[in-house]
Amino acid sequence: MKSKITSCLCAVALLWTLAGCDDQITIANEYVKLSALSYSFDATGKETFSLTVSSSPDKWEIDGLPDWMTAERDETNPSTLLLKAAPNPDKEKRTGQIRFTAGHATETFNVDQWGHGKAQYHLITEYTSFGVSPNGEYAMGIVPRPLANGGTRHVPVVMRMATGETTELPAIYGKVNDAEIETTSTPLISNQGLEGDLFVMANATYTLHYSAADKKWKPLTATIEGINANIVIQALSADGNVWAGYASLGWQVERHPYRPVKYVDGTLVELETPDNTSYGEENWNGAMARGCSDDGTVVYGSEWTAYSTCYWDEAGKCHFIAPESIVKHDITYPNALGAPITETVYDSPTMTATLTNLSADGTTLAYGYRKYSVVDDAKTDANSPGFYNLATHTNILLTDVADGSGTGATDKFGFYGTPGKGIRNGYVYDFDTRQSLPANVWIQQQYGLTFGDNDLYICKSYGGGKLLLGNKVVVTSVGTSSVPWYIYDGDR
Repeated sequence: MKSKITSCLCAVALLWTLAGCDDQITIANEYVKLSALSYSFDATGKETFSLTVSSSPDKWEIDGLPDWMTAERDETNPSTLLLKAAPNPDKEKRTGQIRFTAGHATETFNVDQWGHGKAQYHLITEYTSFGVSPNGEYAMGIVPRPLANGGTRHVPVVMRMATGETTELPAIYGKVNDAEIETTSTPLISNQGLEGDLFVMANATYTLHYSAADKKWKPLTATIEGINANIVIQALSADGNVWAGYASLGWQVERHPYRPVKYVDGTLVELETPDNTSYGEENWNGAMARGCSDDGTVVYGSEWTAYSTCYWDEAGKCHFIAPESIVKHDITYPNALGAPITETVYDSPTMTATLTNLSADGTTLAYGYRKYSVVDDAKTDANSPGFYNLATHTNILLTDVADGSGTGATDKFGFYGTPGKGIRNGYVYDFDTRQSLPANVWIQQQYGLTFGDNDLYICKSYGGGKLLLGNKVVVTSVGTSSVPWYIYDGDR
């Protein structure tokens, strides 16, 4: 009898253990994942932030919603929560936390809203790309909207920064050369706003041009050496009369498939393509213009073989920057079989596809100085930020920054970020004091806005500081991403 009772107790214990395991398995399989873990609303109350929620079980709930916010499910997509904040009448920032629960799983979404001061900060999440006019008064962003057939309509939206008024332009969709159109890179708008020429880069290979006259998006092409070449516009002058970029001739030429160009009052002007890199090796791939001064007289970019930083003067002649800084040296490291090989390398100023590096007055160019070394028996390179004055031909190289790159400049300050690849932290270098400040500290001093962490960097200042554009590291449930932001101060 005793053995039977013992057996029964063991059976009950086993059942309880198995049930407990089932509960643990169930809890382990439960989760809540959010497309973002935080958001900062501006003070106006005009924003809607779309937060995507995925969970197991599918049913999820929220609590802790601040009384100055509303939350509604998207009627077309129940997994999307539409968050809005009422206008903030106070100068102080207000904060809150929203708790998401699905079964036993929870996740916290941190929210805050800037106070109604002069300068306003906005994290740009509603557009897939975003560009600003040189005077900081206009911006253009791209809003993706699904088509019934599964494609995407890319809707350009022009915004007047002082009022927040927006105007939608004809949508971009369909195919060009049998490829579905995808908008890429920064849209371009001049100080003329809707009255001027507008540009959107598509599929990373050509530019769509919109004019106020015909109100249509058309691919921009030109005939170069008898070849119908795609034209990629990367920058506009303030008055919109100068367009800078490059022509893509592709496989139709053996050498220099990329040619730097600019348009002046609608007329194509070919800029000089350097035959060699900054350190004398043959340049096979050509060069690309990436930006221009507000008056359009100075254009900058790089040759596209070794990415040597250069600029073009008003006459279209190409000049490499800081030639005296180029250092030739040998490095030795093992090959795949372990045998040592020696390679001659050049430490030099470089630049790739960045569009914000030149100051508005065309005097100062931010760049990255590439240095080669051997680390753990492998060839490696890292950048130090640099700033080159095109008027005085003086060079400032921040050699104490082991891994960073210049992102932009004014006549008084240089902006840079670290590390050089995958920037996470920003800094501002004062050309007069020769000192650097963390970007968040500098912003607090200049604009009165307080950021707890220096997880953002500055790209460019527009309109004499009226608008500041940069990027910020945003943490989500699945990792981190870099999201653009702007600060607008209409009183500057």
